[in-house]
This record gives sequence, structure tokens and C-alpha cells, in this order.
Amino acid sequence: ISTASQLFPPAPTFSEASLLSLYQKVYINTGATSGVAGVGCALANILYNLHATVYIGAHPLEKFNVTVEALKKAFPKSKGALKPFVADMADLSTTKPAVESFLKEELCLDILFLNQIHIGSRSRTRGELSITFILTMLLLPLMQTRASHFCHPNPSSAESGIENFMQSKADVYFLTHEFANRTQTSSKSEQANQSAHTSSNSNSTGVQHIAVN
Repeated sequence: ISTASQLFPPAPTFSEASLLSLYQKVYINTGATSGVAGVGCALANILYNLHATVYIGAHPLEKFNVTVEALKKAFPKSKGALKPFVADMADLSTTKPAVESFLKEELCLDILFLNQIHIGSRSRTRGELSITFILTMLLLPLMQTRASHFCHPNPSSAESGIENFMQSKADVYFLTHEFANRTQTSSKSEQANQSAHTSSNSNSTGVQHIAVN
């Protein structure tokens, strides 16, 4: 990527216009309740407009209701569904109940978008990153049923000191590395059986890529 393209980004070659209907696809977006702006909100707009089932991370639940009202008003013809994923990425006690509630409703998960990370103190940031790692491991069995899709830990940042921001990126790298090690180790005994059900460019866990921005 050149410096010029970073300063003056060209028009995207892939956008929501490139996507087909996402009807009956299931997504979790942990950070879409920050108002009308932000990556999480833009992502929720795209998914819901394409008729997907979108679980929106919200804590407390009132934030979810505000977001749902805005999305339904913006896309009245959508055949998708909006459901709450009531988890606070800064509070570990909310993680397991949110996952258990999700498992009662869904049999699979196409993509998990982890973007509810607030860059504050170093201890708080690391705590949130640890919770997102735990959340990913709890939902991994469902994501493994969707071999042709991606899992996207994609933390966005608030305005803060550059030191804490860069520290968070380093932490994400180490957690992603640990995630890869654990999934590769746990899948060795089943690799032969799974290879018959996975696409040629997928890994043995059935998840093609981990994208970290």
C-alpha cells in the first residue's frame, strides 16, 4: 500500500453493492449502538439492508432499542431481523449469559464482528480484549459450521493516547496468535474427517481467515 493511497484512498472496488442477499445469514456485531456514526453502525446498516439476522451488542438494553428503531426507519423493506446480544465487553460476568441466550435462538453463526473496544486505560483495554477472546472461543463451535465465511475480530478505537492505541493492537495480535494455536491443536485429531467437508482454501477448523484491522 503506497503512501499516496493512504493519504488519498481510491474508490473501493468492493462494497455493499457487490453483495448478494444475506437472508437467513446470522451475524453478531458487538459495537453498533454508538449512535448514527462509526464502523459498527455502518456495518449494521449494510447487514440489515441485505436482509440478514443481526445480533447487536448492547448493554444496557435501552441502547439496543434506540438502534433498532433507527435501522427499521432507515430500511423499512428489509426482511432481516434485529436481536439483542446483551453483553458488556468490559464486564466478564455478562459474556456467558449473552452466549447462552444466543445458543437458545440459533444453531449457527456466520460471522462474529468484534468492534466494541474502547481505548482507555491500559488495564481496561486489556480486560476488554481478554473478554473478546473468551467470547470468540465460546462461539467458535458455531462459526466452524460455516467454513466458507470469515470471523472478524475488528476492534475500533476511540480518541485516546497513541501509546494505548498501539498497545491494544499488539494485544490483539497476541490474542489472535493464541486463537490460531488453540484451534489448530484442537483440530488435529479431526482434520482427516473435516477435510472432506471444507473448501480447498479453508483451514482445518473450517474458518478461512482471521482479519484484524
